[in-house]
Amino acid sequence: MEEVISRTRWMRRRHIEVHISSDGIAVLRRNLFPGFGQQTELVRWQEVAGASAEAVRRGGHLHIARRDGAPDLVVKELIAEQAAWAASLITDELQYRARRADPVMSNPVPVGEIPEVAKRLVAAGDGAIPAVVDFLLVQGVFHGASDVHLEPSYRALRIRYRIDGMLDDIVTLETEVTDRVLARLKLLANLAVFRKDVPQEGRVVIDVQSRSVDLRVSVLPTLHGEKAVVRIFDSAKALFPLDHLGMSPEVESQFISLLARPQGAILLTGPANSGKTTTLYAAIDHIHERRRGLASIVTVEDPVEYDLGLVSQTQVNPAVGLTFASGLRTVLRQDPEVIMLGEIRDAETAEIAIRAGLTGHLILSTAHARSAAGVFARLIDIGMEPFLVASAVTAVVAQRLVRTLCPDCSHPERPSPDLLAQVGLREPPAGARFRVGKGCQACRGTGYRGRTGVFHLLPMSSPLRDLVMGRLSAQDLERRAAQVAPGSLLQAGIEKAAQGVTSLEEISRVIGPED
Repeated sequence: MEEVISRTRWMRRRHIEVHISSDGIAVLRRNLFPGFGQQTELVRWQEVAGASAEAVRRGGHLHIARRDGAPDLVVKELIAEQAAWAASLITDELQYRARRADPVMSNPVPVGEIPEVAKRLVAAGDGAIPAVVDFLLVQGVFHGASDVHLEPSYRALRIRYRIDGMLDDIVTLETEVTDRVLARLKLLANLAVFRKDVPQEGRVVIDVQSRSVDLRVSVLPTLHGEKAVVRIFDSAKALFPLDHLGMSPEVESQFISLLARPQGAILLTGPANSGKTTTLYAAIDHIHERRRGLASIVTVEDPVEYDLGLVSQTQVNPAVGLTFASGLRTVLRQDPEVIMLGEIRDAETAEIAIRAGLTGHLILSTAHARSAAGVFARLIDIGMEPFLVASAVTAVVAQRLVRTLCPDCSHPERPSPDLLAQVGLREPPAGARFRVGKGCQACRGTGYRGRTGVFHLLPMSSPLRDLVMGRLSAQDLERRAAQVAPGSLLQAGIEKAAQGVTSLEEISRVIGPED
């Protein structure tokens, strides 16, 4: 948090500022006569016992009570409303810090115990609703959730966490608290609490175990109240080395070789929440280290999910005309070597990105298609000339995220004939070590714990270039590409399952059979 209250008394030539921040309360007093300096006094939060405002004839005084019997810090010459507002901010912060000192706010609570704790907090009354919301968000971070869903119905308010890509029911609260819970969440995200008829989006930054966690809040009106989804961006999970993504040694070696090239376009494809941004960030981190931090690297994203602290990152803002296309056009005037583009969505962005890949820039981006070969057809469908696509794109990577088996309860098991048929197999591959998870307390009974990537890398080659130039349909291009460049995402998934990393059932669920 960071709030500043200031007032200048010109007749007395004095200026005063009160800064309320995460470190504490700083009071700056400045004499406006020439030759006079300023006085600064800082009171840290652990020294603050309370705050109150006092209205006087010509304004207001702010009283900051200190612990251990130390004299109060009195800030005079404020406007009465300023003093009252500052006192309320300090009181709210003290209450927030007191709530966060509760062990359930600073330590993981087993998923099975979350309902009991949440209902105990609700039973404490209206004043405990902020604690309920804080508790649910913090526990979502502790349990590795990517999203927290708050879904109202005529019966209750259902809270669900998306963990390892799957939605889990966590707790159901009485419908009477729905409005208060949503109001607290909207207040945290600086949204209009009184507006319940329009969609709203906001952002919250919370501290969890001495690290900042970014929360993106989306609120949507529904028949039974407002539905909210909180997307969690945990900085502790922002960057992974390339060798931690789940690529096979062959794919990883090819990918690193492609990243070493001075120009060209490397495109990733996959559905939402398939780990594309994580792969792009890992690639940027690898290039930054490989080139010893000397490369000019710029990103254009929507949104900037994590502050990498390594490169220049720009977030698009269509409201002011900053789109992927306009941002990329400006970036190209700033002497970049490597450009990460969040997504190629339209013909204009594709045109600029593809041409940049031909003129001495390394482009990393994503495009939506059902397969690696389908990306070429997608680019041509939105208006790109086949010869430009064939010349600029050096490789396409298709990827998915699959759950990994729990190491505590997984055991060998031969797949059934029906399951083998679902992934196009008649018999298990030779040497396969298929396993399944039984379910235990460590994995919340799911049999899975954590996720890994499944990758299919399709590098550009002379035969593939000829196919792209032929303007084939997406289906024909996929079929012909499989002939000139063997391998597929499904085959990569089956290999993962055969190694005992995940189950064949998970591969069937996430990737499905090939057409």
